[in-house]
Amino acid sequence: MSNNNNNVTTEDTRPRERAYVVKWMREVFAEKPTMAERKAFFAKMSSICNYHGITMEELLNEPK
Repeated sequence: MSNNNNNVTTEDTRPRERAYVVKWMREVFAEKPTMAERKAFFAKMSSICNYHGITMEELLNEPK
C-alpha cells in the first residue's frame, strides 16, 4: 500500500508556500501607510513568519 500524494513533499511545497506568503504580505504592507501599522500586522503574522523564516526587513525590501 503506497501513500500517493501526487508525489508532493514538504520540500516541494514549503518554498512555494513561503513565496506566496511573502508576496501576499508585501501587498498588505503596501496598503498600510505607517510603519506602526506594518509592525502590528507583522506581529499578528509572527507564527507564520517564524515558520517560513520571513523577516520584517525582507518584506520591506523590494522583490528582486
